Order: sequence, then C-alpha cells, then structure tokens
Amino acid sequence: MMHSSLRLSNLSKLRRSIRSLAIAAASTNPSLEERQRFADVTQDLSIEDRALLLPAFYAILDPARIPGIVSRLHEEESYADDIITDTFSAFVTLRNVIDVIMDHSLPAAALRDLWTRFWPWIEFLDEYHDTLSLVDHTSVTPAEEYSAYVSLCYAFDEADKSVRELMRGSMKNLCRIVGKALRILHLSQRPLTSEEDAGLSYMTHFFRSWFSQEDSDWSAFDDLLLGSGGNVTHIAYLEHSVATLGNLFIFMMSGIRQYDHGTHDQIPSAFGGELFKQGLVSTATKFGLLVCDPSMGTDRAEAVLRYVERLLSATPRHRWVVESLRAGLLPALFASRSFISLGRVLIELIPSTVYYSVLAQLRESLPQVDGLDVATVFPLEGMAHDLPPVEVWKMLTGLVGYRLEHIDNYATGIRKVVMACHNVQCADAKAKSALKVCSGCKISRYCSRDCQAVDWRDAHRQVCPILLSRRKTDASMSARDKWFFEVLVHEDYGSLGKKIAAKYLQFALNHPDQVPYTLFDYSSGHPKVEVGALKEMDPSFSDEEAAMITCCDRVLFHLIKVSDGGNENPDIWLLPVRFGAQTPNFVSGLRKISARVPPDSGDEGMDQFLTEILTLMPSWDGVNRRWWHAD
Repeated sequence: MMHSSLRLSNLSKLRRSIRSLAIAAASTNPSLEERQRFADVTQDLSIEDRALLLPAFYAILDPARIPGIVSRLHEEESYADDIITDTFSAFVTLRNVIDVIMDHSLPAAALRDLWTRFWPWIEFLDEYHDTLSLVDHTSVTPAEEYSAYVSLCYAFDEADKSVRELMRGSMKNLCRIVGKALRILHLSQRPLTSEEDAGLSYMTHFFRSWFSQEDSDWSAFDDLLLGSGGNVTHIAYLEHSVATLGNLFIFMMSGIRQYDHGTHDQIPSAFGGELFKQGLVSTATKFGLLVCDPSMGTDRAEAVLRYVERLLSATPRHRWVVESLRAGLLPALFASRSFISLGRVLIELIPSTVYYSVLAQLRESLPQVDGLDVATVFPLEGMAHDLPPVEVWKMLTGLVGYRLEHIDNYATGIRKVVMACHNVQCADAKAKSALKVCSGCKISRYCSRDCQAVDWRDAHRQVCPILLSRRKTDASMSARDKWFFEVLVHEDYGSLGKKIAAKYLQFALNHPDQVPYTLFDYSSGHPKVEVGALKEMDPSFSDEEAAMITCCDRVLFHLIKVSDGGNENPDIWLLPVRFGAQTPNFVSGLRKISARVPPDSGDEGMDQFLTEILTLMPSWDGVNRRWWHAD
C-alpha cells in the first residue's frame, strides 16, 4: 500500500487551476491534450507547488503502463503522437521531482514508494532511448535526458539510507545508465548547462559510494564500463572508444571542467587500484589521442594530457609509461600541439629511460612521430620560463639513443658483463651460466661449493635473508630492468671514470678513515654522481654494510637512485661490485694515494694522482678507457 502522502486526495491542497489539471492527468485514461498540457505547466511551477503534486506524479508514472507503450512501439511502423506524449510526459515528471526530493524532507516510506514507481520508467526510457529519440520530437537532448536520470538517482541515494539499500537491488542497470550518461555528457559539443554539470558532479558521488571498498561489486563495475563505452575484456585494445575507463576516471578524479577550476577529489584507493589494473592508463591515453583534434580546441586536449601526466606519476611509473607509450602517447602529444603538455609529460617520461622495458617500447614508439618537426609542431609563442620543446625532445631522444646503443651492444655480444664469484677472496670472473646461484636468496653466485662456504662464513650468512626479502619486495620489476640497471651503472662508471676518480680523491682527503660508496642519481634523467661515506649509507642497507665492511678493500659499493613515481623519495638500489686478490686493494690504495697529495697541489698536480686512482678502480680498462666487467 502506498504511503498516505501519495494519495490523490492530497491534491486538494493545490490551487484550483493546477488541481484540475493534475486530477485530469493522473486519471486512468487521460486525453493526449490533458497529459501534454499538464507536462507543459508543471515545468514552470515552483518547487513548493511541485512538492504538492507528488501524488499526481506518482499516479502518472504507474509502471503498469509501460508494457502497453512497448506493445504499440512494436506494432506501429511510425510512432504515433500518443507514444511520444506518453514518454515525454514521463520524462518531464521524472525531471520535475528532482528538486522536490533534494529539498524536501519526505518520509522514508514515501521515498521508497516513489523509487519503486520511478525506476522502471528510467530503465524503460534508457532501453528505448534510440528508438524513441526524444530529441527528434521534443527537443530534449540526450545530455539533458541522462543528466536528469543521474540527478534523480543521486537525489534518492542521498535522501534516505533505506532507499539507498533498495537501489542496490538495481545496481547493474544503475551502473550501466550512469556510465552511459558519462559518455553522452562528454560527447556534448556545446557547453553544458548547470543541470548537466550537476549530473557530472553527482557521478563522483556514485563512484565513491559504489567502488571505494575492497569488497565492492566489481560485476556492477563491468556494467559501468559497458555503459561508458567499453568492457573489461577488451578495454586495453579499444582504439576509438570515447568514454571508456579514461573518460570515466577523468570525471571521477575531478572532471575536465572541475579540474580547470582547480578542484581535486581524492581517489578512493580500492577504486583507483582497480582502474589501474583494468587498463586505465592505456585507455586514458587513447582518449587523449582522440580529443587531441584541432577541431575540438586545445583546452580539452591539454586537460586530458594533464591528467595522463598525473597518471604517469603513480607508482610504478615505468610500468604506466610503457602502457601509455603503447597506447599512443607520443602521437597524442604531437597532435595536441601543446608545448605545455609536451614538457610536463616528458618530464615524467625521461626519468623512466633507465628501465629496459621503457627503452624497448620507445624503440617502437618513436618512429610513430618520425618526420615531425618539433619546432614547427610546438611554436614558442607564449613560452615564459619553460625549457623550449626542442630542448626537452633532444634530451629524451639523446638519452634513449645512448641507452639503446648499450642494450644493442650487449645483446649482440660486442660488449659483455661477466659476473664475479661472490666470494671476495676469489671473485673469479666467469659467464653467468658457469656460476651456481645461492638456493636461499637466488641472487649471490659462486664458482664452487668451497667459495660458497667461505662467503657464508665471512658475510653471506647475515646478508642472505635480507637479499631474499628485497628480491620479493622488488618482484614487480622485470629481470631485464634489473639487468639494465647494472649495465647502465657499469657504462656510466667507465665513461665518467676521471670525474669519479676526482670525487674519490676529494672524499679520501676529507674522510681519510671512511669507506666510500658511489651513487649514480638517475632521478632526473642524466646521471649525477656523488661519493659519500659508507657509514652514512641509506639505513635500509645497514645490515649489508655490516656484513661486508670487513671486505671493504674488495667490495666497491655502487648505489643507483631512480625516480619511479608515487612519492618524493626516489628508490635507491645497492649494486656491490666484488673484485678478487688479483686486483689492487681499492680502499687502502686510495688512502695511500691521498696521503701523498701535497696540501697546495693544483689541478695539474692532481692529474698524476687521478691516473693512479683510475688504475685502482676495479675492471677499469686503461687502454679502451671503458668499464668491462663487474658483479
């Protein structure tokens, strides 16, 4: 039984002119003219008057009428005026109650009755949206129509907890309709009205409410994707879908229009994680490629690419960079013709060129923009303090070319990195396949059981569980990425040999009793090298330091610093280089050299000492002036 406030007898509270129209429209068999006139009049009434009309709205939207409309749709070749009037009056009725439900405290039971009546009509109007085509007959645009559906659902969802639970029973269709609304609103080629903008903002509420917990209904999430233009199984391969995950997440995060006004919503972690897992970066990039069309203006393109830039700053950045490049990031940047977008995105991309996976993808992606002149595509008008686009692009392509050359040289055997036995008393250099790996950490390698036993006694007993733990923590990084870290450090150690030797000498002069480490900082692209005291090393390496400190003359501590997004603190990786008794003892040799440096020695006098230090640096090839092998 309906709530008492929804009985038609309550229409007696209305003024006579409106009451007669309401009673006629709410009757069992109203005429076409009566329903049309009532729909026209109610659109101009105040919220207070419309609140008094709820009994009439309730009676008009009797779901029992829907099968009759569907039957007539199937029987008639062209849609009669009464079908259009029925559907239009239903839509107007739904739109008329939005403000009433939002602004009036209605009894929960009445709200539940209204939702039970209204929801079947929303489903019907959505299902037959293309067939009925209200815009052709009534000038109601799809954007107006679907923003009204979303706003009405939001009003019910916010009105009462019991109604919210009732709505969950229609979750799958509700998600699909909200997703479809998102697609339609974004496709609008005109500025959105205030009501349509409100519909967009209410979507954020639904996303938070539905998908902010780990136990969210992800089957309903699939329907949300389906309505917005894609689905989970083929989302990563969509080439031209407009409102898939990327579009969905743009509006959930802040919305293009909200973003431009500086507002930023926090992302529910569970929802954000699921979107990344489902292919968010790929789809957002493809969406960016689609809107980077000069005919659509530059504002939208810049907003989407700014959003892609934010995605690329998430951890692990190198993974999202690969995904975005594969989806067409570089063509999107060039199509945007925005030097602002180019600079911002490349600043996120350049630090990731220390990863093999990123370089391999760039090898495939750079030809997509071959032949395009950067200076022509990105004119300098309007630039202030930003680095010119040509310089940013040269920085990227220069780093990529240099590092791909290393990959090719090692892949073809022109250059080789052979491993040293991890027993520092031996440190015999052999091919990796000739060394046996530790069964515990799966990292340390030895040329014999005897060497493994010696190293276990001297140092590895303490280090092994630490290496195992770190290997599990770093499982997200591929073996090729780890391998290229070592290659990059070895190559840069060789090419920067004299500068590093000068830093070693300065360190020894200032810290004669300390053991040095060499830090290669790739967090901004090109390597910056610093030499510091092992005692002040990153605390996370303290156990390894303690285990290896007794072998400091035969272990050189290299650190590599990389920025992989997600926080302000770059990742630091330890790459110890071991060398055996056949090579000079590095630390003691460095101390002896520094002790001979006169206090007033100039730059020319230092060259002799730097040459001596170069001969101490493990695996330094004095003839070719290159680093040849390391751990």
